[in-house]
Amino acid sequence: MVIALAARSLPARQQKQAIFWGAGAAIVLRIVLTLFAVALLSLPWLKLIGSVLLFWIGIKLLIPEDADPDIKRTST
Repeated sequence: MVIALAARSLPARQQKQAIFWGAGAAIVLRIVLTLFAVALLSLPWLKLIGSVLLFWIGIKLLIPEDADPDIKRTST
């Protein structure tokens, strides 16, 4: 859909080529990035580091922040 929106202002012949090559590039990129993600997930320490970071983010979200007394409300 994004490729079609980007190609909509082109002439008809170029529009078809843009959609064809754009869709092809999107498929190739999806395959390459999936293989890269699988390779990264095979690293044991990466999973551990990621889980620790997610745990830390979760804890920070649960802890309430103190309101800053210097902030003043406005009506707009």
